[in-house]
Amino acid sequence: MESKTKKELVNQNASNVLQNADLMHAQFLPQARKFGQMYGNNEPSLPPLDADSYLGFIDHITSFYIKGRTDMLMSLQSDKNVNDQESHDLEIKEKEDLLKKSKSDLMNKASDMEDIKFDRSVEKHKFYSYVLGVIMLLETSWMSMTFSAALNDSNIMVWVGAFILSFGLIMSIKVFTKQLRDKPWKEIPIMVKVLIPMYVFSVVIAFGLLRFSSVIVSSDNTISTYSYLDNPFIYIVMTLVPIVATACVVYTYYLSDEDSKNLERKNQLQKECNALQDKINTLQKDIKELKALKKDNEVSTLDNEALETLLIQKFDAYYGEAIGVFKYENIKWRQDGCPKSFNNPTPTLPKIKFNHR
Repeated sequence: MESKTKKELVNQNASNVLQNADLMHAQFLPQARKFGQMYGNNEPSLPPLDADSYLGFIDHITSFYIKGRTDMLMSLQSDKNVNDQESHDLEIKEKEDLLKKSKSDLMNKASDMEDIKFDRSVEKHKFYSYVLGVIMLLETSWMSMTFSAALNDSNIMVWVGAFILSFGLIMSIKVFTKQLRDKPWKEIPIMVKVLIPMYVFSVVIAFGLLRFSSVIVSSDNTISTYSYLDNPFIYIVMTLVPIVATACVVYTYYLSDEDSKNLERKNQLQKECNALQDKINTLQKDIKELKALKKDNEVSTLDNEALETLLIQKFDAYYGEAIGVFKYENIKWRQDGCPKSFNNPTPTLPKIKFNHR
């Protein structure tokens, strides 16, 4: 929006126009006085005493005020911007049509979102995704401690290797469990049915034995106190704990591939709905501002029309005053008396009318 409203600009211009009109009239009155004196001092004095009209002797006065009135009215016309109303109407209609379409699109997308259903809870899926991350971190820590004890070394590469093995193990269980849950056995790829179980079985046995050997090496007192720990099967079972926990979490709470696609689609629809809502808010704001500007222009147009009427009346008064000065000076300087035509009604400027919307 402009710093000044249309009405304020028009009012400022109107004040300037009226001041200029008063100044123009004040500067011309000495000329009217001079013309009256010139014709009164003429030999013989003019206009003649028996003349029926004196209009021919005031043509220069009439022409001056007609031109002045026209110029002032045109300066008002330049600020009316009649075409602005039409452009505002067109722009408002375009934005209202776009707003209507945007609202319709928003309703359709919101309806599409409601139609998307999930076999499992999305909120629980998100929560247990974090749980799975915690399981992976615990498994990484356990593996790294096992490696450190077995290798008698705890540098960063031990932790990196432990993380890679933990990540591979957890992801393998995740893929295998989802395939087993969501697809018939015949449709599961051979790589998933054979390689993943072999990989998991190898890791479980290897790490169970590695953990057993690391405990035997570093914890003789513990073994002698708790004799049941002197059994590799115990460590194999302990290695199975995070694997079983991962399988249970994935099987119970993780979304299927179809649900995951639906979740992506729902998230995309949500983004589109948010963008449409922002667009709707912007359009509503623009329409409100345009309607306010249109109303402001309508008020300004009415103000201009009233000002034109006032200006026409003022120029009629200026013209009458100038003729009165002319008559007074003419009678004052002539020696033969008052012409009878001076008793006629004071003439007025020709009528003028502007077309308004």
